[in-house]
Amino acid sequence: MPFYKGGDLDAWIRDNPFADLATRRRIAIGLLYGLHDLHSRGDFDGVQMHDVTMTQPLQSTKQYMAPELLRDEVVDKIEPAVDMFSVGVVLAKLFENTEISEAIKSLISSLRSEDPSQRPIALEALHHEAFQVEPVKEASCAICLDMYPADEGVSCADGHFTCEKVLGPLSSCRGSA
Repeated sequence: MPFYKGGDLDAWIRDNPFADLATRRRIAIGLLYGLHDLHSRGDFDGVQMHDVTMTQPLQSTKQYMAPELLRDEVVDKIEPAVDMFSVGVVLAKLFENTEISEAIKSLISSLRSEDPSQRPIALEALHHEAFQVEPVKEASCAICLDMYPADEGVSCADGHFTCEKVLGPLSSCRGSA
């Protein structure tokens, strides 16, 4: 595997303990897209997937290894589920000490499943609710006609919206009505 300047993800996680959730999500999505691309090419761990068997000593860190590789069994073929387990471990580290949704917890848990058949593939993980962000509801100000997030102004019963910029000093009265 080629070396890329700039450090590794583990160093980034260590050096950026206060990174926001959006940045962490972008990293997770990039990781999953990259893995999806490799898997769609049949490329696992730099080896084309043509009846690859585990005949060489493993060169990996145990904590990232799927349980099926740690058993005293012969592994006939390396499957995408092996990589997906490792991604679950990486995502757990990436989101460690961060307020995360139940959806992210659920995704990480499914990726780290003991049963390889229960782990989602990379494309399924990308479509998981953990990465679905609700769009911000916008409204057009009836006076200045600019678009604003709907929570940055007031709306009347008829649906007319006025932004806080236009309301100016009156915006402090908003909650007291």
